Amino acid sequence: INLGEIYAGTRKFSEAWDVYTQAAGLASTAEEKADILYRLAWLQYQTGFTDESKLSLESCLKYNPYHQDAKIMQIRAPGAR
Repeated sequence: INLGEIYAGTRKFSEAWDVYTQAAGLASTAEEKADILYRLAWLQYQTGFTDESKLSLESCLKYNPYHQDAKIMQIRAPGAR
C-alpha cells in the first residue's frame, strides 16, 4: 500500500494502479481489501477512468459497506456512483 501511495504521489499512476491491484489480491482481511480498493477507485477517478473507478468503489463497499471514505466518494464524485 505504501508503495502505491509513493507512486501515486510522484504521478506514476500506472505503477500505483498495478501495486494497488496486487495488494488487493493479497489483503488478509475484508477491511484491508476495502481500503485498498478505495485507494484504487480514487486513483482511477482522478486519472479519468470513471467506469473502472465505479467498479472498484462498488467492490470496496461489498467488502466493507460502512467504509466512510467510499461512501463520501459516492456522493461527491460524479461518475463514480
